[in-house]
Amino acid sequence: MDSPTRVASWTSPPRVAAVLVFFASLRPVEASLEESFQFLDQLFMLFLLSIILVLLVKYHRRVIFLFTGEESVRFEVLDSCWIVCCRCGGLCDGEWTRAVSHVLCCWSTGLKGTNLKRGLGQLLGVLPIAVRITNLAVGDLPTYTEAGDFYVSIEVSNNPHQITSVAEETHPKIVHFPEALTLRVKFNPLESNIRFVVKELRTLGSTELCDCYINPMALLKWRHSKNGPMRFKMEFVDSAQAQHFTFPPWILLEIGMDTEFGPSGGSRIRIMETTTGKAREFTPREFKSRYTLLNTYGMHSSEPDERRFGELDRLKRAKSGVSSFAWLILVLVTLSFMLPRMYCFECYRGFVKIHILEDAGEQFPVEDSVLLHYEVRCGLDSDPKVQLAVDVVNSVVDAERYGERHLERLPQRFRRTAPPSDAPPDPASLSAAATASSGIGSSD
Repeated sequence: MDSPTRVASWTSPPRVAAVLVFFASLRPVEASLEESFQFLDQLFMLFLLSIILVLLVKYHRRVIFLFTGEESVRFEVLDSCWIVCCRCGGLCDGEWTRAVSHVLCCWSTGLKGTNLKRGLGQLLGVLPIAVRITNLAVGDLPTYTEAGDFYVSIEVSNNPHQITSVAEETHPKIVHFPEALTLRVKFNPLESNIRFVVKELRTLGSTELCDCYINPMALLKWRHSKNGPMRFKMEFVDSAQAQHFTFPPWILLEIGMDTEFGPSGGSRIRIMETTTGKAREFTPREFKSRYTLLNTYGMHSSEPDERRFGELDRLKRAKSGVSSFAWLILVLVTLSFMLPRMYCFECYRGFVKIHILEDAGEQFPVEDSVLLHYEVRCGLDSDPKVQLAVDVVNSVVDAERYGERHLERLPQRFRRTAPPSDAPPDPASLSAAATASSGIGSSD
């Protein structure tokens, strides 16, 4: 069979129809394969996101430290509510209540001269209470070193960790620390437990040996009881070492009260003189005249005069406080407008979609493909944020037009409209100006 005849046989209508039928039969297979690949892609992305989420939760401290330089984010809802509602955005610290408590709380030495607003915040568990830790010692540490370098780290909520000095070349049977530490603890059942951990300093970093967790409310209770030093059992950080040591590790604490160290308003400075053992208060001017400013080499360093520039510094700080309060009010007003506006807009979009589907005669529940078809057809498939922005702009334009129409209804005497710049001058004003100029000429 020659070539033209062979080509004609392949291009005959039955063969062409068979080929078309064959390729048409492959379309459902192709669509199913494409759907299978899309499902596999989505499953793989879900698996990958789950792994990333687990790693972020497990190593959240390192991730936060990578972005912020700190291991925790110090943000609490109660603190924010206290600053906004009770401190007026930071403008009122309640120092004026010291004068009230000095007069009205004469029967109580503990309340006399204190900040009553701050005391209320401490009673409600919003503000921290100072707890003084003394007579700190640890013993029976789970380590095989005969003489090591040990220190204690105390973790209170999201505050920076407080660390004692390093006890160098000390036997692990008993280690003393001469420091007195002040902890800021909240009287709140939602507050996390306080962690006391003993670490051994190594050539590369440090190793956690043992730790214990104390409830903050129990710590504040022992603060008022004045039971003297108390010894607490500590747990092994590495539980596998528990069977190798005879005695459990322990920590000795004396929990006491730490009074409020004077007013925080900045008007007075209290200094405890160790030579006499008495506390003395200074004004900023007296303090700077008594304790001169020195550089890092111990030489005298100059600074602006407090008497001349102190008031200017206070005004700058007050200006910054007022600016922060104004921004706070702006944010609150914006949120109070935008949140209800977004909610109402979403309700309106849902109502419009239901109305469109009812007019089209669709039966509920409606499939997503059908809903997407009508959204594209009616122009509702754009981003909801863009639609909200356009709706807000249209609302502002409508309000302006309504104001203009309302202004047109007012009588002429209530309107304040400036004449256009290209309007012809008033004849009465021209005659008055000519009379005034002729009077000036005649006087000359």
